[in-house]
Amino acid sequence: MSAGIAVYVETGHLTRAAKIAQVSRSVLIRQLNRCVTLADDGRLYGWAGLLHGMRTCDYRRKKSPPNRNDRNGHAGAFTQFLTEHPEIQDKLDALILGRRISGEVAEARVSAKTAWSRLCSWCFDAGVDQQSYPLNTKSQGRRSVARYIAELVQRSPHGAVDTRFGENAAYKLRFGTARRSPICAMAPFDIGQCDAHKIDCIGTLEITGPVGPQFVPIERLWLIAYLDSYSRCVLGYSVGITTQPSAQTIEAAFVAANVPWQPMEASILGIKYAQGAGFPSGLIPELAQCSPCVLNLDNAMQHYSHVIAEHLRRRLGCIIAYGGLADWGHNALLERWFKTLETRGFQRLPSTTGSHPGDPRARDPARTASRLGITYQQLLYLADVLCANYNATPHRALGGQSPLDVLRAFAQRKFDGPLLPALPAPSWNSPALGVEIVTPVVHGSIRLGRRPYVEFGGARYSNAYLQSAWHLIGKRIVVHVPRDARTCDAYLSNGFALGELTILHSGWGRYAHTLEMRRKIQASDDVKVLDDDPIQGFSRTLATRVEKRSRKRPNKISHDATFLADLERESGVTVATTAAPKRSTQEPHIRPLTNRLKAVVWKGR
Repeated sequence: MSAGIAVYVETGHLTRAAKIAQVSRSVLIRQLNRCVTLADDGRLYGWAGLLHGMRTCDYRRKKSPPNRNDRNGHAGAFTQFLTEHPEIQDKLDALILGRRISGEVAEARVSAKTAWSRLCSWCFDAGVDQQSYPLNTKSQGRRSVARYIAELVQRSPHGAVDTRFGENAAYKLRFGTARRSPICAMAPFDIGQCDAHKIDCIGTLEITGPVGPQFVPIERLWLIAYLDSYSRCVLGYSVGITTQPSAQTIEAAFVAANVPWQPMEASILGIKYAQGAGFPSGLIPELAQCSPCVLNLDNAMQHYSHVIAEHLRRRLGCIIAYGGLADWGHNALLERWFKTLETRGFQRLPSTTGSHPGDPRARDPARTASRLGITYQQLLYLADVLCANYNATPHRALGGQSPLDVLRAFAQRKFDGPLLPALPAPSWNSPALGVEIVTPVVHGSIRLGRRPYVEFGGARYSNAYLQSAWHLIGKRIVVHVPRDARTCDAYLSNGFALGELTILHSGWGRYAHTLEMRRKIQASDDVKVLDDDPIQGFSRTLATRVEKRSRKRPNKISHDATFLADLERESGVTVATTAAPKRSTQEPHIRPLTNRLKAVVWKGR
């Protein structure tokens, strides 16, 4: 047959081609038409149209269905019925796809039974009697409606899956289409992914009080991870002990990726670092101070802050690619890594919250964390071990190599591979990561004998050079505030360095703290504790309040304890309540009996 069709297409002689194919001319033309018929994907069937049993078009019934209640003899009758009643088919399609029907309210995810009952009512409205299809059959077209729903969903999945199976299923249809993304990582540091994840576990803060140590549950920790798309290696991470992570916490993940990594001291028995585990910043010196070319971020509010959208972008020298709303596929590798982090670590702890509200593993996590004394320091250690061990674990997608092996091989190429995207050197107008820029006005008065200084964050800063620079009074300078806000670097507007400034005559210089933390303390209601030692006084006042509230509600997650845990981690201050009042050692004073007891009088019978 194929030889005859080829001859007819080349020469145009139908009779000769039919003789070669040994069929009639009408059969040859019919088979040729099958070959040039378009398939569902828009391509021609080609020689596949000659295969036995290959259908190139849908079955269409021509004969009217029998007017009897019989299971047989109704092939294609439902399609024929919808073709003869297009208004019913339009209503049925709108009902299935969740579209609004004129004069009615759209129903969400209509079942097959509901669609069938609505079809029967439409048949009565259209004048279809009981002796006509589909009302004359035993099921009255109920099974045909169920099959039609399945076929309609398959024919138009993008419009039906969202209505029938939810937004998540409709979103997944965008993947697996064999289309390559226009932005694809071809080498390490081509694309970086960063996102925040709330770990599925509850930790506690240990408070030393009058009755001894007490474990108060805190809010779930936020883990911000920075991952390389090509090697799937976690380059850096940070942990936020707060209700919502700030832009500074997100920036800290990139700071960690460029600071030499050191393993933490073990705090959980039986959990330790695997051989060769770690981060590139501590194990591969050649990759120090490297930055991505493109950074994928989602639409979190913190990612649009000046710290991320401007400072981080300029410092890394990269392009920030924001994903769409609820577009978790934008950072698919990182989202999958978060699942690995939970299943291998936090969801295995007794105080886990589970992966969903109905997870049987979650059994009163706050009470369990308090009873077992699972502290947030142990969770920090577990997070570091899990990230470090993941980087040293072989991956099937990497050909059996670990992420660190891929980066180590890339770093050893030297001049044979692409150049390493190194970070630019910091300057006065583009400081290092983790540094906040403020522009205060220099204050002072030679008439009042007040030497020049700058004030921001509720504290005064100065140094020997600034105290003698009377000509700078009333002018703005540029100050770089690092994470430890006790000291900062000052510059003039032209880049001239004024040196390092320190806090003048203030208790803020006793403990390490961030500028963000100082603002939170000053904005709190406990401003009366801001004395010579504000951080220690605030922590003591806050610990006392947490201890009193935890006695009344011992298994309640405390927002104050969450902030206190963050303060303890940043400053290293000891979290302890005020000392309990001492009991008197004197003998109690017993008042003498002033009245005599009356004698008991027994009544006789």
